[in-house]
Amino acid sequence: MAEPTLIWGAGAIGGTVGASLKRAGQDVTFVDIVPDHVAAIRDPARGLKITGPVDPMLVTAPAFTPDQLKGTWKRILLAVKAHHNR
Repeated sequence: MAEPTLIWGAGAIGGTVGASLKRAGQDVTFVDIVPDHVAAIRDPARGLKITGPVDPMLVTAPAFTPDQLKGTWKRILLAVKAHHNR
C-alpha cells in the first residue's frame, strides 16, 4: 500500500482526487478551512459526495480543519486557490 496521503483543500480538485484515492483503498486524510465541510466528510450519513456524469461517488474519511490537524505526512497534495497560501 502507498504512503498515507494528506489532501490539503477538499474542494473540487482535492475532493475529487482524494475521494478517488480513498475509493481505491488508499489511506487519505483531508484538511479544509470550512468546519461544516470537514464534518460532512467525516460523517458516514453524509460523506464527501462527488457528482457528475463521469464517475459519481460517496466516501467518508478522516478530515480536519488546519487548527485540528496533528501528525506528519510524506505525501501531501496541496489543492487550494493561490490566494489561500503565501
